[in-house]
Amino acid sequence: MATQKKESDDVSILGLLPVFLKITLALDYRLLISPFRGTKSKARTYRRDVSYATLRSILSNLSALQGQRLTPSTTQIYERIARARNTTPTSIDLGAGASAHWIGPRSAKHVLLYFHGGGYIAAASPGHMKYQFDLQRALSRSDCDVAILSLSYTLAPGATYPTQLAQAVSALRYLLAAENRAPETVLLGGDSAGGNLACAVLLHLARAHPDQSVEPLELGEGRRLRGAVLISPWVDFATGEESFERNKETDYLSIRALDRASSTFVGLGGKRDMYCHPSEAESEAWRDVAGKVDEILIWGGGGEILIDGIRKFAGIVEKGFDLAQDAGVDKETGVGSKEVEAEVGNGGKEGHREKRVKYVETPRMAHEEMIIDRVLRIKKRERGEAEIESWLSSRL
Repeated sequence: MATQKKESDDVSILGLLPVFLKITLALDYRLLISPFRGTKSKARTYRRDVSYATLRSILSNLSALQGQRLTPSTTQIYERIARARNTTPTSIDLGAGASAHWIGPRSAKHVLLYFHGGGYIAAASPGHMKYQFDLQRALSRSDCDVAILSLSYTLAPGATYPTQLAQAVSALRYLLAAENRAPETVLLGGDSAGGNLACAVLLHLARAHPDQSVEPLELGEGRRLRGAVLISPWVDFATGEESFERNKETDYLSIRALDRASSTFVGLGGKRDMYCHPSEAESEAWRDVAGKVDEILIWGGGGEILIDGIRKFAGIVEKGFDLAQDAGVDKETGVGSKEVEAEVGNGGKEGHREKRVKYVETPRMAHEEMIIDRVLRIKKRERGEAEIESWLSSRL
């Protein structure tokens, strides 16, 4: 109760004034010093560098409840963006505080069930929702018959883990049961915390979560989801990787913001496990996941603070899928080998044999940059966004 009272006090006008002062000072300071900083100690353009420094201050100093008070809900953002694009908002009530929003024709052959990021403490930003609308439109223009179903889950501290996982599973169950869709026509996707949630759903399909609030979900014998797209997935709550120091000036996330989000999400006395902390899942767990999803794309930005953890995570997932092939899992569906190219920091590429997991790392890009660009109104389409669209379009 004491923690909740402190959060409530923080959302008062007097509580917000010091935060706004810190944000203003961070902006002014970066405007002055950015031109004099070395290339490796700032984002790749002046506009990005100043914007990222300002965002770091916002995310580091606003509490979860302050941020939620100052921003619209996911549903409100969805309705606003839909109407701005001359689309009639179509939402469904999943119960237990969750809802989901259709982007594109509900009758589409394939559906991407998408989970937005925000550390589980922030609603989908306009950038999150614009990205989903743009992605659906781009895929449609590539002759892909696909819609997106965007989940609006309960934010922490209003609800803590595993509530969000239970809600995500209910959204998938809705598609399979109420919409009568075959698993092979459904994909999972998510950015940052949404990538974390997509991982949790995959692990739950393979090894049911022990909490009774997260109901088991069976796809059927030999059935698999079509794929999963993990964009800058937040897979490790620890902040000790070298990239946290190396990229602290080239990304807009901060250790302080991540620590606040993870502790709020897990809750007081809550325990971390492989579902909420996917980096803890061993290769054997991902071997089992290989029986529940055909392919996985993992994307990370070379300039984000999470990148070292994402790299390691991608290796674990890849090893798990290799174990599945060695055990003969692939023989059921005949899924063959594919090539993976992981772009490295010097702009080159490393190619190696891979079956069903592709890891792409775009040099110098920040955390889920294709989404934050829409928040900052940067219109240039960067390579990471194109990589994701290309992977999806070739599988739909």
